[in-house]
Amino acid sequence: MESFIITAVVLAVICAYQYYREVQEKKEAEEDRFFAQLMAKGENNEKEKSNENKMDGKTMGARDLLMDLLTKLGCQYEVDDKDRINFKWQGGYFSADADNESAFVIVWYFQWAEYELYDIDTISRVKRVINDANIYYNIDVVYSTNEAGSTFNVHSKKHFVLMSQIPDVESYLQAILGMFFEVRRYVETQIDKLKIDEERKNNN
Repeated sequence: MESFIITAVVLAVICAYQYYREVQEKKEAEEDRFFAQLMAKGENNEKEKSNENKMDGKTMGARDLLMDLLTKLGCQYEVDDKDRINFKWQGGYFSADADNESAFVIVWYFQWAEYELYDIDTISRVKRVINDANIYYNIDVVYSTNEAGSTFNVHSKKHFVLMSQIPDVESYLQAILGMFFEVRRYVETQIDKLKIDEERKNNN
């Protein structure tokens, strides 16, 4: 009996690992396809976009490029005392860390969901869905607690390359910002589904 249990546990672990690898491979394939489409789309106008994203004859750094692209997208931005670039995009408030000496940018979408800290059932659902979102999407979803306000807050973050050599870099940035809303919709929808499923089971 004991050997049977051990065998079952080992098989369950193997199956779980294989499932995780399949999900990861699917996620990586989707991201590769996304970037491949952007590259193909930009081949015809790469030179034109490169010229547009230059300043004083020099290629823009990631920080200057981000602010230039935000202006082109009609996003007003402000730089705070921590040197972060804060901006609004399609109703969401974002904050970015960018440096002209680096090709990488970090964009945060802060506090897009808030729950009562004492609502244990809801918090349990949120944590479960956040774990799933971090498996299925290339946006990091995290949470924080505000003890003073008794709230449980959800945020998301994306770390990515931003450089003027990227074909159609404006569309590239728009696509990345759009990912934040895609993940948010997933999280909110799944939380609602879990609540409905739990209520249905309790009523049966």
